[in-house]
Amino acid sequence: MAVLDIVKYPDPRLREATFDVGEITDDIRQLVRDLIDTMYSLNAAGIAAIQVGRLERVFVLDGKVPAGGDDNSPRSSSSTPSWSSPARASRSPKRAA
Repeated sequence: MAVLDIVKYPDPRLREATFDVGEITDDIRQLVRDLIDTMYSLNAAGIAAIQVGRLERVFVLDGKVPAGGDDNSPRSSSSTPSWSSPARASRSPKRAA
């Protein structure tokens, strides 16, 4: 488990240009695992690579976050976070309406 340091405003790294992830390498897989560990350590619903000082255009989102309330209980282990690179999503085939 690797919990990464969060980059906070007004750190200039937050304004740096990010780049698309072309190939899913072992480094990208490790980044995603570290983002998930960091997200859960902060009890957050999502996190982007730029928030930990990485320039890959990748984010992780936990879609099983309860709406409203002040429940700070840990999420169940059956929750599977999703991750994406916006460029990969834009290359996905479009669904028919």
